[in-house]
Amino acid sequence: MLLKLRKAMLGWASVVCALTLVVGCSALNITANSSKSGQNQKSAATGTLQSGNNGSAAPSSPSQHAGTSDSSVDKNGQARELHPDPTESLLGNMQIFAEQGKVLFCDFPAKTSTFEEIESAWGRADKTDYVAATGSTYASFTGHYVMFGVNKRGRVFEVRSYDPRFSGISLAEAERVLGKPAYDAKSKGQEVIGYAVNSEFKLEMVFGEPTASQPNPGLDHYNVLYPRGTVNTMANYSGRQW
Repeated sequence: MLLKLRKAMLGWASVVCALTLVVGCSALNITANSSKSGQNQKSAATGTLQSGNNGSAAPSSPSQHAGTSDSSVDKNGQARELHPDPTESLLGNMQIFAEQGKVLFCDFPAKTSTFEEIESAWGRADKTDYVAATGSTYASFTGHYVMFGVNKRGRVFEVRSYDPRFSGISLAEAERVLGKPAYDAKSKGQEVIGYAVNSEFKLEMVFGEPTASQPNPGLDHYNVLYPRGTVNTMANYSGRQW
């Protein structure tokens, strides 16, 4: 009886030892695999950082796109460079934004903007002038270098920009880049040239009048006009047309 008990105990001891060895080996394999996986992840992360340091994944700067002509406006609606010459690029963007009723660096287009929403965004106008003959009001926001022409319904019919960034554009350069203007008039020491950019909007540029001492004056200001918005039948005014 005692002999049988000893044999049984030896059998169970063998089973326990075998199980211990199996569990121990499995634990070692898991630890080794985890260590190897961690090393691989670390190597992958290091490789990514090295790739970034080498510049392969770094975004390109705006200067790298200078001179491209595939698009004039980026996804945020900001002007992009159309031509290596900055003046030509600026004039090209003026024309393209004018097709939307906008001047550069101003988010409020003619035709669809209201004076109420402009004052809600920018605060009260610095100055307003009422023109009785046309029933319109001109509102200046000097901090933004912008003036709006507003009709009796509170709709913007003109957006005018006095931004100093445009002062380097000369009369000769404007005509060279944009072509012969459809409108050209001299009045009160100024020369105004105009282009119909589409069926709704016109682009007007105002320069000093050429003189013997200054035959090629620089740009004073420019505007985008929505002629239909200037009509005031109550005041018997047929609107600004040319």
